[in-house]
Amino acid sequence: MAKEVYKSIHGEKIIKELVIDIYDSFTEYKLHKIDINTTAGKTTILKTGQPDKPVLLMLHGTMSNSATWFGSLKYFINDFCIYLIDIPGEPGLSEPRRIPLNSEIPQNWLLEIFDNLEIKNASIVSMSLGSWYSLNFATLHPHRVSTLAIISTSGIVPPKVSFIFKALFFMMLGSKGLKLINNAIYYKTPQIKDDKFIKYQQNLNKYFNPVVEPIPILSNKRLKTISFPIQYFGGDHDVLLNTFKTAKRMKKLIPNIEIHILKETGHVIIDQFEKISCFIKTHV
Repeated sequence: MAKEVYKSIHGEKIIKELVIDIYDSFTEYKLHKIDINTTAGKTTILKTGQPDKPVLLMLHGTMSNSATWFGSLKYFINDFCIYLIDIPGEPGLSEPRRIPLNSEIPQNWLLEIFDNLEIKNASIVSMSLGSWYSLNFATLHPHRVSTLAIISTSGIVPPKVSFIFKALFFMMLGSKGLKLINNAIYYKTPQIKDDKFIKYQQNLNKYFNPVVEPIPILSNKRLKTISFPIQYFGGDHDVLLNTFKTAKRMKKLIPNIEIHILKETGHVIIDQFEKISCFIKTHV
């Protein structure tokens, strides 16, 4: 396993308390917390929705956690049994150690979750790094995935190196740098103004180490194995990833993919969940 991701024990305590507060403050739908012991350590999952409906897994991106999905649950809550998964090594409630991406652990970790929860197959909605996890798993265990919706997907083309260097510099500027990073990543998408979330982001920048391991690029051979329904969303102003190259490569290797390149949109995409829900319900 990779080294711990928090800069101090004190910082980890602060972040986890803030995450718990955010989770506990969400009362729109009942969330049932589940902890599973996996190859990657403890994994925390929030279950909601309808137990007798098709299963939907949701995987957030890096520097985030399952609260990513709280605003979108209304589009899925009546039609799915939903599991929100805190990825280990990210600032949620799962194991605070990163999974080595260039290993078999990522696929084994998700497979253990499927088996532990007795999920035969499921639809998956994922974002950024979470989409790498879902694609990596789906190309190795396609019979376990019925439908896949991926947003701002990592692992198809290399990230934009220019922004990585800018972000490292911005992080040394404290709150001013955090604002510059968020403005670039969100672009024209409105940023959350909730006081709890703002406090969480400020402390995240102070106490949490971002991912530095390169995201493995999925091979042509593996991407060509995808035959299940798949939908992709990317913003034309994504500062982290080249959306156009991503879409072009996937369309070449996965001819049946449904591609949406959104105009005047950055890396963060939060307004397409009704379309995603309709897509999944059509194919599940």
